[in-house]
Order: sequence, then C-alpha cells, then structure tokens
Amino acid sequence: MSSSLHADEPFAGVLSPADPSAALSSPTNRFAPFVSMEFTSLKALQFPVARIKKIMKSDEDVSMISGEVPVLFSKACELFILDMTQQAYQHTLHCKRRTLQL
Repeated sequence: MSSSLHADEPFAGVLSPADPSAALSSPTNRFAPFVSMEFTSLKALQFPVARIKKIMKSDEDVSMISGEVPVLFSKACELFILDMTQQAYQHTLHCKRRTLQL
C-alpha cells in the first residue's frame, strides 16, 4: 500500500461519478471509478444475455449455467471494452495520433 493512502480514506484515489472524464488523466485512476459507477445498474446491460448464454453453451463441457453468470459475463465484457477503449484513447493522446495501428 502506498504511503499516501490512509486507512481512514479507503476510496481517496477513486473519482466521483460526477466527473468520469477525469479518470483518463491518471493511469491508476483509469478503471476503478467506472467499476463503482457501473455496478449500480446491473439491469441495464449492453450485451444480450441470451446470446452470451448461447455462446457459453456452445462449449461441450458446460452443461448447466446459473442465471447470474451470463449477467456477470455481460458486465465483465462491458467493463473490459470500456477499459480497452480508455487505454486506446490514452495511447492516441500520448503519441499525438488520431488513429491506432497494430
């Protein structure tokens, strides 16, 4: 743990949901604020749960899937894409580019 964080301030480095764009300014604060904002609304998913369940069932080792698992996978995919997009944006800013290349 860093010496700048104190036990009485566990969320000192986390940004408020009122200013999500400021999370892009620091790599350490890039992901955590969006996670806390996103889990307030698990009902509004960006990916279809039925399609995720169908993809999961395409594996022959999977026989039964709990109802919560596709919802969590949907939210995990959403957060992963959000993080990758933010990293790509940071890369374009750092390299002073408008497009990304592999």
